[in-house]
Amino acid sequence: MGKDQQSTNDQKADAKNYNKFAGTIERLTESFMKNAPLQARLMMVFFAISILLIPLAIGAVLFINPIYGICVLLISLVPMGITFYIIRIVLPIIAHPPTVIHEGEYIDTTRYRSFSQFSTYLDAVRKKSHEIIQTETNQTVPLDNIRANVFLPDCAPVNSVFFKLSMPAGLRCNMKNPSEWKIRFMPGQGSVGTCFNEGQTRVTLDKHFINVEDIKPLIDPNLKWILSIPIMKEGTKEKYPIGVLNIDCLKNGIEKRTLDMITSKLDPTIKDKIIQIADISTIQQELNKIPKKWKLILQAKRA
Repeated sequence: MGKDQQSTNDQKADAKNYNKFAGTIERLTESFMKNAPLQARLMMVFFAISILLIPLAIGAVLFINPIYGICVLLISLVPMGITFYIIRIVLPIIAHPPTVIHEGEYIDTTRYRSFSQFSTYLDAVRKKSHEIIQTETNQTVPLDNIRANVFLPDCAPVNSVFFKLSMPAGLRCNMKNPSEWKIRFMPGQGSVGTCFNEGQTRVTLDKHFINVEDIKPLIDPNLKWILSIPIMKEGTKEKYPIGVLNIDCLKNGIEKRTLDMITSKLDPTIKDKIIQIADISTIQQELNKIPKKWKLILQAKRA
């Protein structure tokens, strides 16, 4: 009886894993068809040509002339090779099925690159955040120490095994350290990646900053804290993050006593007041107006 029960449980587990795998592959195929219709059609055309040429080659070898058959077979290898060239990016996905993090409509950062209209809104958020911090702590904090930026998902137009959140030009306010412009977060990495995954506002202090070899050297050494606010998709029944707005503070030139006071009131007092800044809602509304593209955002399983 025990063996039968174990066998039944194993079968159920296998069926569950298969259904999960099949569902992932189905969504990958849908993503491929939606995001790269030309490549998908070309792949099908070349595959069909190669399939038609193979039986012709066999027929020529058997019934006409082996030389003709070999020539046709060699010709069939060309469309077959093109087919595999097109789908080569899918092969690692099939070998190691990824986890679907998000799927929906996101700003296509490969096509839409002009975010200069947001500089005014971001600067207003930065200045109003600075006013709130000074009012709540009754301490003098240099305005130049407060910064603001927006990270957007930047993923390949076809089946992106990995997606990264980057900070496009025009969505960086008072970000004077060029090395930080190169920062790209993976899902769940740092305050930005976690905020994007969870869709929840979060405060991250310097002692909890990401400790990843290729990212940590890019972060300004004077960064003290980050307040990350999700930018949500509007106009649809299901709401999900399409970006992350960050307000952060550099500690250089500020007394430790002042920094400690800010930290103690940052969550929740200062955080709740900053979230209510009207310009943050304006940024969300304006980002939602930008044309978007359907994307399947994935996190690949490492082999």
